[in-house]
Amino acid sequence: KRPFIAMSQQVIPSRMNMQIMKQKMVGAKKGYDLLKKKSDALKKAFNQIMKKVVETKKRMGKDFNECQLEMAQANFAAGDFGVTVRDQVKTKTGVRINISTENVAGVQQPTFHLRGLNEQDDDSMIGMTGGGQAITRAKERYTRYLRLLIEIASLQTQ
Repeated sequence: KRPFIAMSQQVIPSRMNMQIMKQKMVGAKKGYDLLKKKSDALKKAFNQIMKKVVETKKRMGKDFNECQLEMAQANFAAGDFGVTVRDQVKTKTGVRINISTENVAGVQQPTFHLRGLNEQDDDSMIGMTGGGQAITRAKERYTRYLRLLIEIASLQTQ
């Protein structure tokens, strides 16, 4: 008995079959090149994202320490204002996260964008008797820290 050979490997040696095989080779080469380009583009995007993640995480630790320092300064300047803040907190916040997608070499990658952070009402009376500037600085610092956390979340989901 002869061994089983797949139909695609059984080629009758003729000019027409030679041309067909050449066309298949050209098509396979084009497909390989396209996949190689896509792979290279995805690797490049991945490396860029990883660099950003490392830089952002380094900033995150430093920024958190600065946030804690600003909060301590605000507590020192204005006293314990935590109860007042909790009393004025609304049930829903105006801050939202929009999710959009980026197309990198045919691959959809989600990105997060913070919305509504600047639209918050600043007519709060917290710190009017003292320490208002320190509270405002702490609020701004935590706002920047929130943006940084959203950036990290966006990078890590890509």
